[in-house]
Amino acid sequence: MFASAFGGDPYGGKIYGAIAEYLKTIRTQNAPFDAFLRGDTGALSDAAKRGMDLFAGKAGCASCHSGAMLTDDGLRATGVPDNPELQENPERQISMLRHYSTQGTPNYMNLRSDVGNYVVTKDAADLGKFVTPSLWDVGQTAPYMHSGVFATLPEVVAFYNAGNDRIAPLGLSAEEQADIVAFLESLTGDAPTVTPPELPDYAMREIGKN
Repeated sequence: MFASAFGGDPYGGKIYGAIAEYLKTIRTQNAPFDAFLRGDTGALSDAAKRGMDLFAGKAGCASCHSGAMLTDDGLRATGVPDNPELQENPERQISMLRHYSTQGTPNYMNLRSDVGNYVVTKDAADLGKFVTPSLWDVGQTAPYMHSGVFATLPEVVAFYNAGNDRIAPLGLSAEEQADIVAFLESLTGDAPTVTPPELPDYAMREIGKN
């Protein structure tokens, strides 16, 4: 089935592409913000409306999350930390290095963090850069960031509000942060109905056995 759809045996790069094509087929409906854009001014709560103004103004979110898909598809490094499990869970470490190997990443065995778009371009300027994601249905896509390091939307907003060596702090009050979260939650529609497939058994290979 994979060969018929993608013209060859399954391997890392083509599998990622297959997942991406599947994700494109998922469509949700009834997001409050979508109804608001279509003229229903009552679709958003007062908090969400304040959050919308902050999103487009003081917080500067719309400088990257813009357009119909709420992304400019740009590449940026925002200083998001790796998930601690990357160092603690051997399956994560092995999966990452296998990905690097498949993509021809230079010196991959000495890499211990997610290097982002560098895997694609092999350009040191792209170390730690990731594509700005769409925010539609963001309420259904936890955990957040490329590493899944944040479990909730308030954590994400607090991260950007605090700033770091790559992004300036936003200076938002606790109420303003809550308003942005309310707006982000308005971008989420009804959950799609998906029937998970039966997956084959998966386990780590024993040392010395193939």
